Amino acid sequence: MGLVEGIVTGIRQEALSAAIRLIADRRLRGYGSLGDVHVDVKRRSLAVSVILDGETEPITLAAERYEIVCREGSHGIIVHGVTASRKWVENLARTFLEGRFIALPEAAAKALKCLA
Repeated sequence: MGLVEGIVTGIRQEALSAAIRLIADRRLRGYGSLGDVHVDVKRRSLAVSVILDGETEPITLAAERYEIVCREGSHGIIVHGVTASRKWVENLARTFLEGRFIALPEAAAKALKCLA
């Protein structure tokens, strides 16, 4: 990997991580908070840890593959191959996240589009 390619990859990973944090902060409000976010733009995979209210250990959620798409003028992310460290969370994630369009914040979508 060349220097410029490495820098662009790092920036893309940071932009997507920031977008995931914004989305998660809104959606987890009242249920818990987001911990670590790991994005691999080369493999197009991601993993996050979530600290749910009342739980003593973080729960890990992972997506084997993600895609950034544009629908009706809005950019979003769709995740595939969702797994979790707790079976009940995995079942919820497969029901409510797997294959669904999740809109990205406009600023993050623009940054990712410029870096594509």
